[in-house]
Parts: sequence; structure tokens; C-alpha cells
Amino acid sequence: MHVHVWIVTFLFLWSSGEMAATALRLRVPDRLVRLAIVFALGLSVWPILFLITTRLGIEIAPGAMRAIVYASIVAGCATAILRARRVRWSRVRAAIPLFATFAILAVIAIATRVSHIRTLAFPPWVDGVHHAMIVRLLLEQGVVPATADPYIPGAAFFYHWGFHVPATFVAAATGSSEMPTFLLQYGQALNALSLLMIYAAGRVLLRSREAGLIAASLAMFVSYYTGFYLSWGRYTHLAGTLVLPALLIA
Repeated sequence: MHVHVWIVTFLFLWSSGEMAATALRLRVPDRLVRLAIVFALGLSVWPILFLITTRLGIEIAPGAMRAIVYASIVAGCATAILRARRVRWSRVRAAIPLFATFAILAVIAIATRVSHIRTLAFPPWVDGVHHAMIVRLLLEQGVVPATADPYIPGAAFFYHWGFHVPATFVAAATGSSEMPTFLLQYGQALNALSLLMIYAAGRVLLRSREAGLIAASLAMFVSYYTGFYLSWGRYTHLAGTLVLPALLIA
């Protein structure tokens, strides 16, 4: 397990989403549901910002991406500290059993996702090759490319790239040069986040924290999905399933 990739992934997506949630004045009573929306925002804001910089003709070099990631983490932490001053700690203390149960499930989720890739050198099936190429294109060009040159000479670039932009920033920040290895780690970090998103969906739909925990446990540890997305390297699909619950909640 490349621990630094997992840590930077979680911190980058959380800090970006935390700043966006603060700017939007997001108010959600359940802390874990709010956290799910924060991560979904973190996954969503960077493709939009990357599109804007591309349209403005601004190329973002890997060094700049690295600086942006760590600056975002620092800013997100500062935002969270300021927000913590307004938190009603009596409510937090009352939710400690929920947080403890979720933390145990999160550890199990991470452990299972790590175990799924322990013998792999490259994401299975054909999608992983495609995703590795796109992340490398974004790293090298710093913009949304017009073509897939030099990897597919003369081919127009028309593939949806929302998943790849945050991945590119994390790859730059962690100095990951072995793209297949990086994609395995980053993809499984996103897969582990499914626990949080499914909890949030179950919590809101069924109006019960216990139901949210049961739904998340069944989806993560009994159902083939979301774990089976690894078998196809279907990372764009996985990223969509992480954003969708937050969109439905909103």
C-alpha cells in the first residue's frame, strides 16, 4: 500500500470540498452526511476549474499542481479549524458511538480494498490503460488536450475526463511516476469512500443512522459492487457513483 497516495487523496478531496461547502454555506445536521457531500464537492470542483484554466489558455505544470494540492490542504484545514469554533460539541459527543462504528467500518473498507490489489501490477481489463494515458496527457500538457498525441497519433480527444483531473493533481503532488501503480492506489482510495457515500444515501433516504450503517456495510462487504469496479478498471463509473448520492441529497 502506498500510504502517501491514500493520505494525499483523502486530504486533497476533503480540503477542496470543505472550502466549497463553506463558500456555499452548507448546513447539514448529520456530520457524516455533510462529510459525504464535502468529498463529492472535492471531486467536482477541480474538473470545473481545470476547464476554466484550459479555456483561458493557462497551462498548469506538475510543479504548480503540487503547490495547489498542498495549499488547498492547508487552506482546508484552516477553514475547518475556524468552523470548529462554532460547533456544538454536545451534539458531537452524542454522536460518538456512530463515529466509532463508522471508523471501524472505514478501517475494514480500506483493508479490503488494499487486499484486492495486493497482487496486481496494472488495473485489470482495458479501461486502466486508457485512464493511465489520460492522466499522463493531463500531467504533460497541463490543459484538457485536443488530441491524444503522442499516444494515439492524430486521434481527437473526446473522452469525459472528470475523474482524471483530481487524479492528475494527486499524482503530481505525490510524485507518482508509475501510473499503473498510482491508479490502483488512487482508484481503491475512491472505492473505500463508497462506504461514506452509501451511508449518506441510506441515512437520508431511510431517515435512520442505523439504516445508513447497515446499507453501507451490505454494499461494501456483501455485494459485489462497488468492489467489482476494479475488475474493469471502471474508475469513471466509480467516481460517478461517489458524486451521485450527494447530488440526490441536494
